[in-house]
Amino acid sequence: MGSDMKFEQANKEDAEEILCLQKSAFTTEARIYDDWNIAPLTQNLKELLEDLNNYYYLVLRQNHKIVGCVRAYFTGSECEIGRLMVDPNFQSNGYGQKLMHQIQKRFSHAKDFVLATGDRSSRNIGFYKRLGYEFDRSEPISENENVLYLKRKQ
Repeated sequence: MGSDMKFEQANKEDAEEILCLQKSAFTTEARIYDDWNIAPLTQNLKELLEDLNNYYYLVLRQNHKIVGCVRAYFTGSECEIGRLMVDPNFQSNGYGQKLMHQIQKRFSHAKDFVLATGDRSSRNIGFYKRLGYEFDRSEPISENENVLYLKRKQ
């Protein structure tokens, strides 16, 4: 990672850029499920601004441009990780892995890390397994879709 790259906690001024990145990054998921109504694609700016108050958002910047982002929420002993996203033009360069390591480092006091992904998102499932996440449970979200919950013990 070059010296022009840095991790920072997101702030309200980043909301529009995060929202654009989110819509771009989650298009792949929408295609897998042929579902364009997934939360990352339907979320609006007002909702994202609310999320910035309730979640810790970590962004990865390159030359002041946000190229990756992940959010986390700490409850008791568990850290819930979600909305990991990397600009499609920057994918396959290890940025997702770096974001995951940084968010886990930020919440190193957590006993467990948990996250969710779709059951047909084989690329995501493989990625998370390589990072030490294991299957915890599955829940149906529609007739044809299940959400998988993965957990990593600290």
